[in-house]
Amino acid sequence: MTVPAWISLAAMAALPVAGMLTAAAVGRFWRGKPWPSARRFAVDAAVAAGATVIITACICLGLRWSGVADKLFYRPSARDYGEQGTLGIAPEEVAFTSRDGTRLHGWFLPAAGEAAGTVVHFHGSDRNLTYTVRNSAWLIRHGFNVFAFDYRGYGRSSGRPSREGLVEDGIAAIEAVRTRTGVDPERICLWGQSMGGQLAILAAAQTDAEGIRAVVAEATYASPAGHLADKLAQMGPLWLVQWGAWLATPDVPAAVDEVPRLAPAPLLLVHGTNDRGVHPRQSALLWAAAGEPREFWQVEGAGHLQIFHREDQRERLVAYFKARFAEASP
Repeated sequence: MTVPAWISLAAMAALPVAGMLTAAAVGRFWRGKPWPSARRFAVDAAVAAGATVIITACICLGLRWSGVADKLFYRPSARDYGEQGTLGIAPEEVAFTSRDGTRLHGWFLPAAGEAAGTVVHFHGSDRNLTYTVRNSAWLIRHGFNVFAFDYRGYGRSSGRPSREGLVEDGIAAIEAVRTRTGVDPERICLWGQSMGGQLAILAAAQTDAEGIRAVVAEATYASPAGHLADKLAQMGPLWLVQWGAWLATPDVPAAVDEVPRLAPAPLLLVHGTNDRGVHPRQSALLWAAAGEPREFWQVEGAGHLQIFHREDQRERLVAYFKARFAEASP
């Protein structure tokens, strides 16, 4: 369970004090030693608590400066997982570049029949599009083009993952779709899953919103440090270090800071109540910060990225995309 950062900090500082009290009680009742003076105990307790917090803070800052904590957010792979073959699809290869010249790779999947619009899919932190394409390819059967792409360092895209770089890659993907022949630039929706959800929000907020009919963020987090704190809360005694998450990793860029800029583009947040990958409260934080129009679908019992495995939820998303595309001018 996630607790406020100050509570975890206070609990950590209290640990050595509790240990000293225990040691003093053992000495008094088992060995007949006198209680330490209140003044001496207070000084020793303050030193022990302060040393514990300072050492932990130094460790967290070391993780930040070394980049170790940031690397926990990215799990790229260059392996070809072959899901395109399993699905029986033949994506069109797309090469494009990010603003800094990083070469990126994507797939364009044309709709079966006339396209109602194009969905740009932002996958999560794990593997690459040869695996995650299975999460979005089903949309083509419902009359949507799909553009799926890999961030820098993932799959066949060059470079190494970085916070700012991945946002730039998302912006480049949107521009690649806008300028593509045969795609209506007035009918584009973004759909991001897990890490991709916050990237979709950041990319949409930092580019021209013209033609973006909606941003769908599924099981995503409001800020990197907040997500790291939630993960620490799941690791037994490490919940005491939640306060250090803000020292271990920069909290920028944070979707919760940028999400108000999406309006008037519609925002849809989707989260399962049993999500252990990203705590549902992260979507609630985004919901609270977002402007209208906004929707929040909380799916009872669903785990991380399991929602759209269900046919009823797929039909619901299809209806949402169709409604947003229908709002575009003829």
